[in-house]
Amino acid sequence: MRQDKDDCKMCAGTGKRDLENTGAQFACVDCGRMCGDYMVHDLVWLEAYPTYPTEKRKLKKLHASKPFMQHLRVCVSCLGKRLGRPLRLSDFTFASVNDVVRAAYRMGVQAQVRKQLG
Repeated sequence: MRQDKDDCKMCAGTGKRDLENTGAQFACVDCGRMCGDYMVHDLVWLEAYPTYPTEKRKLKKLHASKPFMQHLRVCVSCLGKRLGRPLRLSDFTFASVNDVVRAAYRMGVQAQVRKQLG
């Protein structure tokens, strides 16, 4: 089965990403905005993006020599929209890339407690 470059959302059929101008390897496939790094549990990811395994296989075939083009990214906001709910701290793995997420969550909780205490 032949794979067309048009099947690739990230290179828009050109076979390459315009890395200098768009940073496409970091862009959300839903909204196009730049994504920060984070990691959620596999079940959360597959619930939000059930076609991911198929699309990932396509990207690996289309861009076999370019590993940076073999990933699809979804920003945290769009991932929440796909899930139909806000992300919870328990959705994120304990990978070090999520240290910022955990710190932000703790700061938000502390701010809420301070607000409630007056």
